[in-house]
Amino acid sequence: MTEYVWPHLGKYDLIDGRGPQLEKHQALKSIKRGLRRTDAFEKYTKFAIVRHPFTRFASLYQGHRGPESAPELIEKLHAGGKDSGIWAFYWSAQRWLCDGDRYENLLADRVFRIEDGTEQIKIFLLKQGIPLSAFPHVNRGTHTKKSKAYYDGMEALCGDVMGQFRELYAWDYGRFQYG
Repeated sequence: MTEYVWPHLGKYDLIDGRGPQLEKHQALKSIKRGLRRTDAFEKYTKFAIVRHPFTRFASLYQGHRGPESAPELIEKLHAGGKDSGIWAFYWSAQRWLCDGDRYENLLADRVFRIEDGTEQIKIFLLKQGIPLSAFPHVNRGTHTKKSKAYYDGMEALCGDVMGQFRELYAWDYGRFQYG
């Protein structure tokens, strides 16, 4: 998305947290705090693209696996590991997209599910003045039979801790109607 939108941005537009005193991959709450003018955040059109929580977790775990097995990591996060540095990597979409101490207020104007395809995203961008063209696919994972089997088997691997996982990502499952 960054590669698609970047050429169409104006001098003061932001993308993925890049801008004055901002860094890439920041929560919207942090971007809002990082803007010099307090009213500036409201003037921006803010959108996000989310991914099924389990698929996202499996992808992150596969690419950045630590010493724990996936079930051990889920158990650690569920047991209060949210305060550890590793939790930020696995944050729920709620922590990235909402404001407040309890993360109750959605700050994005629009949120798209990647599983729904790109047509609605393109229509939205067209309304923002960004012309339609093919999305470049950068940062593409390697989708082999081996990795497909990994994703398909990941949920079974974690079967005994899926309840804990669903609790960690309950907001994502409910808000974005993931089954």
